[in-house]
Amino acid sequence: MNKPVQDKVNNVGPIQVSPQEIRLLIRPGQPAYVNITVRPSRDYPVDMYFVMDLSYSMSDDLETMKNAIEDLANAMRMITTDFQLGFGSFVDKTVSPFIRSVYLQNDNPCIYLTSVANDVCDKPYGFRNIFPLSQETNTFQTLLAGITKSLSADRPEGGLDGLMQATVCKQQIGWREEARHFIIYMSDADFHIALDGKIGGITRPNDGKCYLDASGFYTKTNQMDYPSIGQISSTMKEQNIIPIFAISKSDFYNDIPFYQDLVNQFFESGKVGGLARDSSNIIELVRASYEQITAEVRMDDTAKDPVKVKYTAYCGSEVMANSKECLSVASQEAVTFQLEVSVINQNCLAGASTSFTVKPDGFNEEVLIHVETLCDCNCLNDPGPSEEQCSGGNGTNVCGVCKCNTGRYGEQCECNLLEGTALGSDECIASSETTTPCSGEGTCICGKCLCNEGFTGEFCQCSDLKCPLYNGLTCGGEGYGRCECNECACEPGYTGTNCNCPPNDACMAANGKECNGFGTCKCGKCTCFQESSYDGPTCETCDEYTCLQTVCDEKIPCISCTVFSDGSEKDAACAAECQEQYVFIVDFNNENNTNNIDKNNVCESTDRNKCVVLFTYLVNETATYIIINNDRSCPDKSLEPQDIVFLVLGIILGILLAGLAALFILRMLTFIYDRREYARFEKELNKSTKETGENPLFKSSTTSYRNPMYGQ
Repeated sequence: MNKPVQDKVNNVGPIQVSPQEIRLLIRPGQPAYVNITVRPSRDYPVDMYFVMDLSYSMSDDLETMKNAIEDLANAMRMITTDFQLGFGSFVDKTVSPFIRSVYLQNDNPCIYLTSVANDVCDKPYGFRNIFPLSQETNTFQTLLAGITKSLSADRPEGGLDGLMQATVCKQQIGWREEARHFIIYMSDADFHIALDGKIGGITRPNDGKCYLDASGFYTKTNQMDYPSIGQISSTMKEQNIIPIFAISKSDFYNDIPFYQDLVNQFFESGKVGGLARDSSNIIELVRASYEQITAEVRMDDTAKDPVKVKYTAYCGSEVMANSKECLSVASQEAVTFQLEVSVINQNCLAGASTSFTVKPDGFNEEVLIHVETLCDCNCLNDPGPSEEQCSGGNGTNVCGVCKCNTGRYGEQCECNLLEGTALGSDECIASSETTTPCSGEGTCICGKCLCNEGFTGEFCQCSDLKCPLYNGLTCGGEGYGRCECNECACEPGYTGTNCNCPPNDACMAANGKECNGFGTCKCGKCTCFQESSYDGPTCETCDEYTCLQTVCDEKIPCISCTVFSDGSEKDAACAAECQEQYVFIVDFNNENNTNNIDKNNVCESTDRNKCVVLFTYLVNETATYIIINNDRSCPDKSLEPQDIVFLVLGIILGILLAGLAALFILRMLTFIYDRREYARFEKELNKSTKETGENPLFKSSTTSYRNPMYGQ
């Protein structure tokens, strides 16, 4: 028995997809239509498993993760009360060249890092299930505190090994059948893919099976190659697991575009987010990705030839032909997908049947559709009309159908073209744009269309199946609208192509204004003006200071033209209008009024004359009172504008003169100092005298002799 969508009741699990099973009897070339309703349940169970790269470059990310567990658990509690968290880590295959063999020879391979002293690392490993899915977040945090990083040799890591084991080891990881499954993949690098294992001598293809030992380690790390991306994608889809890739980028590498392309091609429902360098934004990234995923509904099916399926998505007020997805689905909002199921095989085999499933991505519920082809009539079980019923002998019974004589036609050969008593099939064609009688949804008999079940109109052009759906019902059902020849005729007050837009009364704020005057109403919902700072269902919510300031600014024009009027006609017209809205009391300091003042509603605003006005407002059942302080604080007007100009020019000129005087004094002081120094130099020079002397040890190189006979 098919059950409607519903939330969890008395420990009975919620139903998010309806119906659960459908049987179709289809003639080739004549499609059948099926409606499937999906409504994401409130407080639905969630299993979230982290697969983290623990190579050395992720050291700071690991420390952040250790400190973020409790905050992450609290963030998940805001979304659902029934959730589990788990954690596993990966490094790479433990053979060269993926790691250095020396890393396996010491319990702390960090000693081989010459650039780091006194650091601690674990030996490399492929993948390890450290903490299976559990609600015991305190135990999770305690266990994670003892985990440390490891080492690898090349930049790509063995992440696909980790993803495969986390996906297929359902019992060891702790995946629940009734929960939505998410894997958070954290890394700062790309990964090895299938056939990369050959570099290390590993040639055996990955078989996609679970190989975790009692300690949670992957035992086939060095015996099986990495899985392929397609293998991972199909396996995760089979297990209803949606990946979220949280990728950190460094100064030299940015792998986020690589992962985005990966998701676009292989993981249609997956998401990619950029991590901060130390993963400090992991909580916000997970929360935002989860909310984005749960707001999207994508359908998928296993139909194969000769069955073909076309989709029409009814996403609230939006109808999208040839679309399998609804985006931005609100919590507990039902969306409907209309499936057009047809059999295209023209070599019809009577009684041939097949089955296929339709399910939303990431959900563990599906719809099983059985298709049986109807090719001919069963003459033995359904003899059909007698020959007398074929217009009294104007035809013969052939396998339950009247085969008419020449010139006769019709279901019982009642039409006679030769006598001109019937019209031809051209009279059954709606317009010159088509050549198909009765729009292909009926039989032309005597110039008139006999419509198939579910079709009406002169040319069988009308059908309730062609009207859009809302909440799984045609035109929203009773109270919303009804289908009239392929279009919805909405009940009074309702609008929209599928009558989903309620009357604008839903947009009325408490003050009787549509969207509080700070937004526009569309389809029963308010779109608040961004510049107004208001939000909420009717644009009545904002932070206290902003709202108060906005209300204050609304009232200051009325105060200006009423209490501080300049006597102009414009002020008189303004005052007449304002006095219909407010009661003005210019007695702010009166004790009786002071006692009635709401301290949270005291305003200090600037009027049109740049004066600061102090006032408050008081709202009761009869009127809105504005109590004003008559003593405004206005700017000094003693100086005329031209005086201000001269004052400014004088200040500028004074500054310039002071600067020039300072330069002159500095120049004079420098000149005097230089003169004094030069005079001192000359004085010292004059004091110095030249002193000559002869070394007593010096002997000249020449000797003089006097001739004693000279002069005689």
